Amino acid sequence: MGRRGPPKKPAALKVVQGTFRPDRAPKSPSRAQSGAPRAPKGMSQLGLGCWRRMVPRLIEAQVLTELDREMLAAFCECWAAYWDLKAIVQKEGYTTMGSRGNLRPHPAVGAMKVQLDYVVRLGREFGLTPASRSRIEALPEPPTDPTAEFLFGEGPLDT
Repeated sequence: MGRRGPPKKPAALKVVQGTFRPDRAPKSPSRAQSGAPRAPKGMSQLGLGCWRRMVPRLIEAQVLTELDREMLAAFCECWAAYWDLKAIVQKEGYTTMGSRGNLRPHPAVGAMKVQLDYVVRLGREFGLTPASRSRIEALPEPPTDPTAEFLFGEGPLDT
């Protein structure tokens, strides 16, 4: 039997959303090593193109760690498969003739739908959909001490 309820949010996400409670936080949270992971060997050309576009964006958003390498690779390969299938459908059409002479959807159309579904699901994990981004609020600017700013040229307080 699988886990019940919605998936748990990381503590960093709870801090950003303003719902973090120290009494409910794990005593020793795991820390993943941040940085740009290397693309796995054997990725397709389209998958590598997706990888090269996404890694800098995800690092800038502080979402990507070394532990996310395989999930990002899966995202990129599903994206590449979707575009490969789309090229087939554009070339051969959305329909094909069945064995009895009737029109039926091209098999690549169904496969495209499956790949796009995987792309959306994996994209949610990285905050790549508008809905997943809308749940994250930006941190407010820290308060400044006008006296310290005037006297020492310092900005935000360390509180």
